[in-house]
Amino acid sequence: MWNWANDMDIYRAWAEVVVRGTTEVRPSRANYCYWAGRKHGRAYRLSHDQVMQAYGSQLVHHAAIEDVFAAAIGNYGYILRGPELAPLKEASREILALADAAVPATATQGPD
Repeated sequence: MWNWANDMDIYRAWAEVVVRGTTEVRPSRANYCYWAGRKHGRAYRLSHDQVMQAYGSQLVHHAAIEDVFAAAIGNYGYILRGPELAPLKEASREILALADAAVPATATQGPD
């Protein structure tokens, strides 16, 4: 997330520090990044396709999460990016909103 928030290659910076003891890479701090992690077994209001349609322009990455990390951060994750934090928080709330118990869920997780 550091790379996306700061428009930089953190791994290049690290390699330069290891090899030369310093780096010329500087963070821009131009954007915020926000994580939304969904867990298996939960019925979400929006399907994965609806998330992609509604928030695709804000998404920089989405993927299934390895089981070892899933308990902490979810089984499927979305990383949102933008110059302002509030819209990302709102998008995350919508992505994580659970379906109403009276309405059947369209999806419980990311794509298979």
